[in-house]
Parts: sequence; structure tokens; C-alpha cells
Amino acid sequence: MSNREIIIGTRGSKLALIQTQTVVKSLLKYHPDLNIKTQVIRTHGDRGDLTTLGAFVGEIERALLDNRIDVAVHSLKDMPAALTQGLRFSAILKRADVREVLILNKGQKFIPGTKYRIGTGSPRRTLLLQHYYPGISVIPIRGNVDTRVAMVDSGDLDGVILAAAGLIRIGMTNRITEYLPVDKFIPPPGQGAMAVQSRIDDQQMQDLLSVLDDKNSRICTQAEHIILKEISGGCSIPLGAYAQCLDNDQIKMLAFYGLDQNRNINVQTDIFPVNEIGKRPRQIAQILKKHYKE
Repeated sequence: MSNREIIIGTRGSKLALIQTQTVVKSLLKYHPDLNIKTQVIRTHGDRGDLTTLGAFVGEIERALLDNRIDVAVHSLKDMPAALTQGLRFSAILKRADVREVLILNKGQKFIPGTKYRIGTGSPRRTLLLQHYYPGISVIPIRGNVDTRVAMVDSGDLDGVILAAAGLIRIGMTNRITEYLPVDKFIPPPGQGAMAVQSRIDDQQMQDLLSVLDDKNSRICTQAEHIILKEISGGCSIPLGAYAQCLDNDQIKMLAFYGLDQNRNINVQTDIFPVNEIGKRPRQIAQILKKHYKE
């Protein structure tokens, strides 16, 4: 197996390529004789079409199912709730920082109450920003990290809200103005985690990739995706879920889904044993749906 040629499929963004190289380096550390090639695949999301479910992963998954690639590397937060038939996550890498951050113009400090113009294309981020910082005007934007930061530098926006993990991976932590508290700005399911996908019928690849799997990251992101699946949505709905593995084989979970009947953030918190991971996130999701207010 060490002589097998492996083709890894990925998006072509700067962040996606860096994440893929992280996987390649990690694989070569354990299997130095592998011959690994990278294939860039353009997705619906890269073309600006975010209406398609799984906009950033669909074409890559099709290439995997068609045997044009052997492995796919994804940002787990981009994945739909339902797994694609015939594919599996062979590894969930150790998770990075899950927090959201604000980037303002260089040298600026974040002052709550200021009437900033903050850019985001996320309904979740829009709702949270407007709820916790009512003076902020949210400006709809799209584009990769560099494009969004450039909008701040040009003065088109006062700031943007992004994921800390992506900025860390591309070496832009110096641009972070403010880390937002995770108990308020609950991230989307899977934020900060990289997923490595392969075909179910490729047991050799599963065995090869298993060395990259981080148990706690897999457990926690699984709990988060159960909530996403129960509510039946993707990045187009105002939903967040974040699970932490505690030292005593328990999981602490925060989740929210829009606003409740009192126009407050519709949030649920829970601590439960790991062996109840198949039940408790579903119960949390049902409570969130019950109290959700359009």
C-alpha cells in the first residue's frame, strides 16, 4: 500500500490548499513512501452559487464517487448534515480554534456601540451581530478570506467577521481585532475541523487515513452534525452548535437556532455522557425547533 498513488481532491482557495497540504504532510509523516498528488476542483460555491446544498463540496464528492480522486479534504463546516451515500469521513483532524473574530482596519480597536459596517454573507452571523451589537449595520458580502479583508483595507467596510481557524491556518492572526465569545457567537457545526473523506468500498484508504483521526474532534463534531441534521439545514439558516469533550467522558453542548418567541436568541445548553450522543443532541434539536420564531 505504501507505493500506491493517491490523488487528493480539494478546492482551489488559498485556505483549502493549505489545509490539503496539512493532510499531505501528516500522511507522509506516517507513510513516507506514498506518491501523493493534488487535484483542484471548482465547486458551485467557488462560482458564486451558494443556493445549492453542499455548494463547496458537491463536485468534489462526485469526483470521489467517480474514482477520479481517492481522497477529498473539506472544511467540515461546509458539509451538509446528511452524509453522501458511498462516502465516509475516514479522518477528522484535531480541531483548531472554533471562535469567530472581527477584523477591523489596521490599528483600530473594537468599541461596542459603534455604528460599524460589518460584512458577512452568513444568516447566523448576521443575526448574532445584530442581536448583541444593535448599532452595527450588516453588509452582505461573498468571497474568500483575502477578498473580504481587502474590502476592509479599501474602506468599503469597517470590518468583517470570519472564523479564527481559517485565519490561523493562512497566517493572518495579526489581522484579528477581536475574538468573539463562543458562548454568544456559537459557531456552525464542524467549525475549525478538517474532514478527510474516502469511499466506503476503499478499505485500504480507510486504514491509511485512520492515523490522522482525532477521537475527541470526531465525537464533538458528530454531536453538532446530529443537531444540523435534525433541523434539516445548512449554512443558509441561523443555526450554531458547539460541543466540547470534557475530562469525565461527558460532552458539553451549546446550540442555537434563530430567535425564540420572546425575540431572544433561541439557545440550549446541556451536559451529557458520551454514550448518549445518539439521543441528547436530537432532544436539543427538538427543543430548538419547538421554540423557533420566524
